[in-house]
Amino acid sequence: MKRLCFLFIAVLFVNSAFSQREKKSVAGVNTTVTRLIEIISGPKGVERDEAAFRDLFSLNARLGWVGTKEDSTAFVHLTVDEFIKRSWRFYSEYGFKEKVYKNTINIYGNIAQVFQSYGTSINDKPERNRGINNIQLVYEGGKWKIVSIIWENESVGNRIPDKYLK
Repeated sequence: MKRLCFLFIAVLFVNSAFSQREKKSVAGVNTTVTRLIEIISGPKGVERDEAAFRDLFSLNARLGWVGTKEDSTAFVHLTVDEFIKRSWRFYSEYGFKEKVYKNTINIYGNIAQVFQSYGTSINDKPERNRGINNIQLVYEGGKWKIVSIIWENESVGNRIPDKYLK
């Protein structure tokens, strides 16, 4: 009987340790960044799930994009609330779809970084833009939370390297 109890406790411990390791794995990070794209993407007339979107982010997370015009670079950064206020109506009014080409994921302990190549389309038209999302995450509260996202669209002088597409 003692052996059976010991075996049962050992199995629970190993299963718990494996489960924690799995959540902190590449698969766990990939689940979070995939959910991000699923939430913002959708057809015209469909409201995006604001609560689910907010749940992906750590407190005080930031989103921003880098824009280039001629020889100057601008960086615009927003809180999650500001991003929702600026984007949500546009997404549902016109339809917005983001397609991921490749996630390049790096993890060290409780931090992760994802270089994600993407293409976007509006109103079910052909792809409009391609670019790179740079997503930083932290493992907190038993799941991966986004701390920041910075993205830049591809341009004539700034093409996405093949290593991020294949």
